[in-house]
Amino acid sequence: MAQNVTALKTKALTALHKIFDPHAGQAEVIQAILAKKYDVVYAGCGRKWGKTEGSVLIAWLLAILFDSAEIYYYAPSLKLAKELIWSNNRLQTCNTADKSPDLKSL
Repeated sequence: MAQNVTALKTKALTALHKIFDPHAGQAEVIQAILAKKYDVVYAGCGRKWGKTEGSVLIAWLLAILFDSAEIYYYAPSLKLAKELIWSNNRLQTCNTADKSPDLKSL
């Protein structure tokens, strides 16, 4: 059973990596969060940096890597969170709607 879970996690991580290749700034933030080096991670970044895309990827990575993880996405308002993350299926598909048949099979 544990091997099946490990294999499934590996398959999911591989599929995510195929469709999302973070730029250097995103990779640095993701590494800081996953390595748990810091209590708080602050990313000072501007428009079009990929904050939403990176947040969705981090949510997926945490969900895959940590069983029973509770993952929250914070936004200035519930309406904005729904527009950014839920209404356009970013969170449900990790932006993979047509990009990775590997994730569709999980």
